[in-house]
Amino acid sequence: MAKNNSFEQVIQTYLAKRAAEDELFAVKYKDESKSVAKCCAYIKEQARKKAQNGCAIIEDAQVFGWAVHYYDESMPTDGKADAAVVDANQGDCVVAQTEQISDKASATTAVVELTEEQK
Repeated sequence: MAKNNSFEQVIQTYLAKRAAEDELFAVKYKDESKSVAKCCAYIKEQARKKAQNGCAIIEDAQVFGWAVHYYDESMPTDGKADAAVVDANQGDCVVAQTEQISDKASATTAVVELTEEQK
């Protein structure tokens, strides 16, 4: 099954908009040692830490805060974040409610499936 990239697209759109509006953040957002995929993996890991019985519902502000934190702070670049990216339809879920950045500003929900080995 193909990966659902809507979560990654929402995060990337938010970060690009923030970088366009915040000169200091723009510098950090250009850091080549970081990526949106690794940022999303970081967000998913933070959500996993909040999960109870394999599921967590995370507010928009918290998800976007984690995204900004990933770029603001020094994060390990040892590949651990890459390993956290998972395919859909396996294991329990973490639900991160995120705001769709668009003309209509509609909301979207990104569901991240966890594998048993990543719990």
